[in-house]
Amino acid sequence: MRTDLGLPIQLLYFTFCFAAFAVSARSVHHTVSTDGICQSNGAVCPSGYCCSMYGRCGSSAAHCGAGCQVGWGQCSSSTPEPPSTPRPATPNVRVVSNCVIPNAVAITFDDGPYKYTAKIAQQFTEAGGHVTFFVNGWNYGCIYEQAEAVKAAFDAGHQIGSHTWSHPNLTALSKDAVTKQMTKLAEVFKKILGAVPVYMRPPYGSYNDEVLSALPATGIKVVTMWDINPGDAIGSSTASQQEAYNLASTNVSHIILQHDTYENTAQVMVPFIINWAKQRNLKMVTVGECLGDPKVNWYVDYVTPESQNPSWTC
Repeated sequence: MRTDLGLPIQLLYFTFCFAAFAVSARSVHHTVSTDGICQSNGAVCPSGYCCSMYGRCGSSAAHCGAGCQVGWGQCSSSTPEPPSTPRPATPNVRVVSNCVIPNAVAITFDDGPYKYTAKIAQQFTEAGGHVTFFVNGWNYGCIYEQAEAVKAAFDAGHQIGSHTWSHPNLTALSKDAVTKQMTKLAEVFKKILGAVPVYMRPPYGSYNDEVLSALPATGIKVVTMWDINPGDAIGSSTASQQEAYNLASTNVSHIILQHDTYENTAQVMVPFIINWAKQRNLKMVTVGECLGDPKVNWYVDYVTPESQNPSWTC
């Protein structure tokens, strides 16, 4: 049977049902995510945030673009502006998601430090490259347990950034709680590095205007997102992760998200990434370098680093 519009009635029925599902999903699965995870746990993202193909809430192009899960967050032309655009309400904070300099790639590692951090840093150092580690104070163990690895990476020219003290979804916290997450880790950075990073990455890539408004007072100047997420943190296969690299546009210098908390990342993906970058004649750089930001600007509050002692506990 056909309608007056000349369309098969079955097609109209399918279209109606799909639209109804997309509209109703938020009402059926009404629990709002508080940990940045969506869909797999039956939770929807907070208002204004997208649920990525990997089931993570955020407002970056990686969350709201291809693979964004309709009904579990906001997926439309009205999605928040790309994170590479600074928000007017917080002129002292830049939000970036890709590089400025050409022929470069910024590989970033989240959620450490962990037992694989030192090996990852060493591999890139030996390959003549630099990467960025966004570290927590207490996530995969206490940061002091890997203080030597963090300091060695720092001394080798890799960039160290903040990933908050305990990896919460910052949009679920009060402004004061956001501040405490940042300042508690900053004090640890002073002890280990003798400096405090001005670059950070919010856990789950989740932030809002209130989060951004809290950051300048903590010394943060750059919020670093990403434009490629190969998916090591959600268990994507090695082949799938490598495909993400091989399909990456050659017209943009990318900021790529990895995690230094997985053995496969350290043992398999890092050698692949180094070879991939060299084959493409890409310089492996830190986020600061890929933005053309002089190294002197990456940190503040320079002091003499301390020697590790029994008082260093989480």
